[in-house]
Amino acid sequence: MTSITIDLPPKLHGAIEQLVEKGYFSSLEDFALHATRLLAEIYGIAADEGGVKLFDKLKPAQVVTSFAGANTGLGGTSAGGARASSSSMISDEEQVVLDAFGSAKYEFENTLFMQYQMDALRTGQKPMPKEQFIELLESLQAKGVLERFTQNNKTMWKKLS
Repeated sequence: MTSITIDLPPKLHGAIEQLVEKGYFSSLEDFALHATRLLAEIYGIAADEGGVKLFDKLKPAQVVTSFAGANTGLGGTSAGGARASSSSMISDEEQVVLDAFGSAKYEFENTLFMQYQMDALRTGQKPMPKEQFIELLESLQAKGVLERFTQNNKTMWKKLS
């Protein structure tokens, strides 16, 4: 193994120490090893061997909406931080909801909310209440981005793209 020495700002060091104290990592070294592996994955250390660059997957996804049988790709981000289309704007909060789908096209409502909560906690955000999450799903449905249906008495959502 190769050793690396780094100087950390006190605030960052303290935050990492808190993660160690909470049991997320066994030591500072364990945190550094995990952080290094994650960055290596993000920048595609295994991409030359058929792996995926997570950096490419982390770029903002393009939302595709269907209009009268024709697909229209939405590009870029407008000045307000919302994604623009000819018929609707996808807000940042709605994009967070869409991100909960990951690569799935269909997902149960409860699973989507759980995935959203995990993502929020992983990034240090306070999760929104489930009612607000469902309102955002319904907003995306009204914009033609999602479709709701029921299977075995459970609500499912389909990403239209």
